[in-house]
Amino acid sequence: MRKSKKQRISETPEIQEKKELLLDNIDFETIKPTDSVLAVAGTYERLLYGLVIRYDSQNEKLSITPRFIMPTHINCVTSVSIGKKYLASGSADEVIKLFDLKKQKELGSLHEHSGTINKVEFFGSSHLISASTDATIMIFRTKDWEVLKVLRGHLKPINDISIHPSGKLAISVAQDYTAILWNLLTGQKAMRTKLGYEGTLVRFNTSGDSYAITDKFNNVYVIKAISKQAIIDPSGEKIDLLISISSDSKLKVWNMESVISSCLKSSEQSQDSSKTQLEPLATYDSGCRLTCLTSSVDPLSF
Repeated sequence: MRKSKKQRISETPEIQEKKELLLDNIDFETIKPTDSVLAVAGTYERLLYGLVIRYDSQNEKLSITPRFIMPTHINCVTSVSIGKKYLASGSADEVIKLFDLKKQKELGSLHEHSGTINKVEFFGSSHLISASTDATIMIFRTKDWEVLKVLRGHLKPINDISIHPSGKLAISVAQDYTAILWNLLTGQKAMRTKLGYEGTLVRFNTSGDSYAITDKFNNVYVIKAISKQAIIDPSGEKIDLLISISSDSKLKVWNMESVISSCLKSSEQSQDSSKTQLEPLATYDSGCRLTCLTSSVDPLSF
């Protein structure tokens, strides 16, 4: 792959050590050189963008090609998730839409919630979990889309939920300033924690031994939504990718190693006015306000 001089960053041994530690703790999915990544972004304008990211061997660079652009809801799209061949989208219209990515057709809708769907997340391809402003969490079985359990415990709208890598636990945060750890096997609360602030996003790490919660008052730079994948370029080099969206309508694909190097260098030289400006590997302008993102190995590549 042709390397851009703009992305070259001088690294001290300490930065290199920190970067390697961070990369070792990120679980990337490696795909074959002939395969591609499918990124799906939801928009404020009620559209879903399905974008295929692959290497253009002729031009030796990443390319982004639309596979589908379709209206799905009657209100803005708030969450999207891919579970192997399935795609689910949630919306402020209180509906979850379901799609088969391999057959490229809509499967139907789930109307169980009575509030905005703030989060949909697949666990593999067997179960789908959703969280809503109606203060409930629902677990669906993808075999027949039956509701297996309804989890109640929050007193106010739920902002986010994250499934433990084992699939046995989940943690949710809500506007009631609490976090609840759920036993998904029984549908019962395992632990309730008062945060003292409103958690807006929660994530387990890939090993499942810790999690992070953010709130809207953090003095940090927040990416609206990110998703990570790995791809191999025609030369056989494995590239870890970071896919990001923002409200400026652009989806961008970055070199993860360059992003981490830049962040580490910036943290050590925060007063340095001559900071290196990273350039994305590829950019797609949807012309819409992007609100949510998910990505996966392209279902049509296997």
